[in-house]
Formats: sequence, structure tokens, C-alpha cells
Amino acid sequence: MENKNTIQDKCPLCHNKDIYDLRKRFEYTLSVCRGCDFMFVKEDFNYSDYYNRYYFDNYDNPEAFCSNIKNDGTEVSYADNRNEHKKVYTNILLLLNRFKKLKNSNLLDVGCAEGYGLLVAKDMGSNVFGVDVSVDAINRCKEKKIRDVYSGELSELPVRNIDVVIMNDVLEHMRDPNKNLQALNKIMNESGVVFVKNNLFSLNSFKNDQNYFERQFEPPYHCSYFSKKRMIEVFNKHGFKLVYQKPKFVYYMFELYSFMKRLLSKKQRQMHCNNKKTRLSKKERNIYSTGSFLGRFVNEFFPSGFVFKKVRNI
Repeated sequence: MENKNTIQDKCPLCHNKDIYDLRKRFEYTLSVCRGCDFMFVKEDFNYSDYYNRYYFDNYDNPEAFCSNIKNDGTEVSYADNRNEHKKVYTNILLLLNRFKKLKNSNLLDVGCAEGYGLLVAKDMGSNVFGVDVSVDAINRCKEKKIRDVYSGELSELPVRNIDVVIMNDVLEHMRDPNKNLQALNKIMNESGVVFVKNNLFSLNSFKNDQNYFERQFEPPYHCSYFSKKRMIEVFNKHGFKLVYQKPKFVYYMFELYSFMKRLLSKKQRQMHCNNKKTRLSKKERNIYSTGSFLGRFVNEFFPSGFVFKKVRNI
């Protein structure tokens, strides 16, 4: 990560040197390991060059991140979305409370950003800790009187005896997942639990669907591209066992729900076609998504994501 001009010459997961370049965008290359099919950004970069105040002020606009387009007023900052962040974290914490009582637990938010999740966890009785690679984000946490927050990666974290960990949309941002998950195992107590939610990706779609590639490949911010199978494998490797994932019937229900909306609504059909080609605006995404009463109700009981339990030291 010292220099953007340097490149990774082996797979970050299995260290196989048999890799190939798939496609390129914004001067960054999506490379693939022939051994494990893991997908990653080939070029190195400095976190501090990208995860800064500009990133959080243009949080809803990945195109602006990559092409340095200034916020034209139509996008929103991370702070503007704070109520939505708090709702997401509330659902995550209620889920985690089924596996580990949050009251008086030591809770770590990895990629804590501006600290809205930590505030919710604190209100639920947890002793909260946060880590983020962004110095700007950590400073904003401290402005909210959140004390135990640290700038850097997991491997640099000076805390121990963690009971509960949240990794919400973080794994795909890690240049070295092995190093970070190994560090996570070391700082967690036995039987501690980890909530993980991240984008999961299809190698076949990256290969064969140009629209999918342009929508999903967001370098350098998303630099590690996991399939579900590969994500579970890497957690197992580092001493964690999967104990929860969103039930399949929920996915099937929403697939049927989305199909019926498109069948009965011309507007939904048009947005579905547009979404296949490009990123919808925030307003359109809210209409198109399952952010209805049904979606919110189900997500309270079956949040998207995975829960892993620490089962062994490594």
C-alpha cells in the first residue's frame, strides 16, 4: 500500500502467483487468481489518499470517488444519512443480541466511519470501540464524544477481550483480508460473535456482463471481491464458524415480490431495465428497493448478512 505504482503479484487470499487480469477501469485492474477464483484490485494504494473528508461528504456517489467529480448537490453525505445508518445498526444489534448479550459486552465496529453505529450500541449498554482507516472519520467520532476509537487497520488495534464485532460493508475494502481476520481472532474472546455484511460478487458476471462490471467494480474503494463461498471459507480458515445467514425463503419471497411489482407496474419495469444498465439515483433506488413496510418488517427479523462465532484460537 505504499505506492499506487506498485502491484500485487500474487493472490491476497491463497498467495498463488498464477493470476490474470480480467478488466480495467479508472486506471485500476481487476485481477483473478486461477487457484481460488478470488478477485482483487491489482494496484496498491494508500488508504489515506482516498478515505478522507471528501469520501464521506460524497458518500452516496461512487462515480465521484473514482473520477473526482465534485458534489453537485444531488448526492448526500454520510452524515445526511445518519438516521438510515442508525436503523441499519439497530437491526444488526438486535440480531447479534440473540447470540451474545450486548449489555456490558465489549463491542468493536470495524470501519466505524463517523460513529453512528457506536452511538446506537452504546445506548444498548455495550462498551464500544471503533476502528477505521480514515483519520477524518475518527476525528468526527471524537467530536461526538466517542473515546475509544482508533485510526488504522485491525492488525494495529491496541484493544483485547472483544465480545462482539460488526463488519458492515467493510470486507470488500480490505487489501489484506487474511492479515485482518487473523488479527481479529487474536483480539476476540472465545465464543465471540462477528456480524458480516458485504457485497458478494460473481466471477462469471464480471467476465460476461459489461453492465454488471461497470456497476459493481468500484476501485480502489472496493478492492477485494468475495463470492459467498470464498467469504465463508476465509472466515473458517481463521477460526470462525457460520451460525446465521438470511434464510433462503426470505430471498425467494423478495424475488417473487420484485417480480410481481415489475409485472404490475410499468414504472417498476422501466427502473428494472435501467438498473441493469447503470446505477439508479438515490430517489429511484428507494422506490425500486424493498424499502416498503414489508421489507422493513422482514429485515427487522432477518437482517441481510452473516454471523460467525469464534470457535478456536489461531
